[in-house]
Amino acid sequence: MKFGTLDGVTLDSDLTMENQDNVTVVNGLTINRTLTMEGHPNFAQLSFQGAQTLGGRANWSLEARTE
Repeated sequence: MKFGTLDGVTLDSDLTMENQDNVTVVNGLTINRTLTMEGHPNFAQLSFQGAQTLGGRANWSLEARTE
């Protein structure tokens, strides 16, 4: 996923956002698995439009590679 919008989404599977992925959240996001955000030399971006709810039993993995 390079660009997109998650609208009221519940993630029940792992998701990896890679180099320069840019995703906007509207109407809340529930993460029940692992969300990995990585990138080199440009990072993935997850942005929230307005006041949002972030919930679930999430594992977050923020990775910066130096290769």
